[in-house]
Amino acid sequence: MSNLTKNKIITGIEVLVCSGGGNGTTSLIRSLQAFKKTNCPSDTDGLKHCGLPPFCLDPGVQYLFLWGDPVDAAISLFRRGFHSSQSAKLQKHKAHAKISRLPKELTIEEYAEIGVDGLHIEEQFDNWAGDYPATNRVLFVNFNKMWENMGALAQQLGLPNGEPSRFFPTKKGRSERSELAPSTQSRLQSIYAPLKAKLAVLPDLYIREPDLVLSAMRPGTEQAK
Repeated sequence: MSNLTKNKIITGIEVLVCSGGGNGTTSLIRSLQAFKKTNCPSDTDGLKHCGLPPFCLDPGVQYLFLWGDPVDAAISLFRRGFHSSQSAKLQKHKAHAKISRLPKELTIEEYAEIGVDGLHIEEQFDNWAGDYPATNRVLFVNFNKMWENMGALAQQLGLPNGEPSRFFPTKKGRSERSELAPSTQSRLQSIYAPLKAKLAVLPDLYIREPDLVLSAMRPGTEQAK
C-alpha cells in the first residue's frame, strides 16, 4: 500500500482514461471531453499513463484502461520520439533510483536487439489488471476493437443517448510496422509475446471491480471511521 502515497488522489473528473501509450489515448480523451469531465489529454495532470491505478475518494469516477497490440504501441512511441519519456512515466510510482529510463537516442532497432520490455508496458498492464489494488471500477477496452463495441462502451460510461460514434474518434489505420525490417519485427514480437498471450484470451471489453479493502478506506465508510 506504500505506493498510494506516490499516486495522485483523483478529484474533479468523471472518467479517467489511461494506457501504456501508443493506443489512441489522446484522441479518445479529446472526444469524450465534450460529454464528460476527463483527465488532461496532454497529460499535464500526470494521469494519462499511470503505472498503477490511482487512489480516488469518489466511487463514481470511472477508470478506462485502453490496451492494444504492444508491438504497435512500442513502434508508435519510438516513431514519435516518446519512448524515453514514456518509459519513465510508467515507472513514476517507483523510487527514483529504481527508474530505468530509455535513452532518447535509442532506436527501435537497438531496442528490439536488447530484447527486454524497457517501456514497461507489460508491468503497467499487470498492475492495472490485478497485481495492484484499485479503488474504483476499471473498464478495460481493446483499442483495436473499440469501434465494434461503441454502444456497450457508451452505456458503461453513462454517455448521453444517441449515435455512439459521435463519442469516439475516427478510426485510423496503422502502417508503421511495415516500414521495419523483418528481423526487427521478429525481435519485437519476441519481447511482447508473453503480454500478447495474456491479451489474446481477454474479452474486448471487460470490467475489473474495485478492491474492497481500498474502497473501505474512503472517508465516511464504517471501516474508515
